[in-house]
Amino acid sequence: MSNATQASALTAVPSVTVTARGAARARAGHPWIFRADVASAPPRLAAGAEVRATDARGNFIARAFWAAKSPIALRLFSRKDEPLDTAFLRERLAAALSRRRELGFAEAAPGQAGSGRAAPAQQGSAQAYRLAHGEADLLPGYFVDVYGAVASVQHLAEWAEARREELAALVSEVSGASSVVARDDGSARDFEGLPRRKGALLGPAPGEVRYREGEVELSVDLLTDHKTGGYLDQRENHLLAGALARGNALDAFCYHGGFALQLSSSSAPWTKRGVDSMWWCSTRPRSPSGATAWRRRCASTKRSTTAARACSRRAGSSSPAPAPARSRPSCSARW
Repeated sequence: MSNATQASALTAVPSVTVTARGAARARAGHPWIFRADVASAPPRLAAGAEVRATDARGNFIARAFWAAKSPIALRLFSRKDEPLDTAFLRERLAAALSRRRELGFAEAAPGQAGSGRAAPAQQGSAQAYRLAHGEADLLPGYFVDVYGAVASVQHLAEWAEARREELAALVSEVSGASSVVARDDGSARDFEGLPRRKGALLGPAPGEVRYREGEVELSVDLLTDHKTGGYLDQRENHLLAGALARGNALDAFCYHGGFALQLSSSSAPWTKRGVDSMWWCSTRPRSPSGATAWRRRCASTKRSTTAARACSRRAGSSSPAPAPARSRPSCSARW
């Protein structure tokens, strides 16, 4: 690209000037610029527009996406003066998946080298993992959970809302998911000035999806259950609690019982109870002699939902669920 062409491309991207405080925060690594720290912006900037954030002297700070309604006016994406196009977003998603494969939280693709560790939560069932966790994966306001061939996403920023179909196609390309559903019906959308809604973005709307966390099989309905389904950002914590905890345990506000069910898989004699705002779940542990099967009971205090299906029958084993790696997949992300 010639210097003239490059200069023309830079001129085509509007610039937003930030205050000295905003510039200092951005240069220190903060991914947001609040509206109070916007000194000036072109009129009628479209929601989700790509912009160049600059200081009062016109010095470049970062490439960002503009929000027309949110108190967070700018979400910063790159310290390089580079386009935030489809190729850029694809690279961010691919990097997020690569980190999880390297840590053993997602299986390596055929022919791809990885850490060699199998994700402990995925043995013998569909893969379930969090592919993208917003700012931690340098994708502010965008969240992706993958359950085998289905991905569940949230768009919690105007830039992501404006690119819903584009992002769905990229998630499918990177993860191999054939269906992508949006769970944009949470209260976090109110803060951004975005309407609440949900539905399929790509492929058919899925029904019930089954996945495993260690030896526990769970099921979720991605269009009716909480948020993106199974709180996969807590998957490693569920497994670690089951591997280390002893004695009596209370899992309050347990939803599908991610912690309580892992505690129940321990071979130690437990008294365990999960209490949800709508559910109580009691568990019967295996006998000290190591019975090969045991039962879980879930009873509703109000009405039947998919939480009951999370308490499914399983065959016991003589060893507790394996302890997961303690590293967080987002630690290596830098921008």
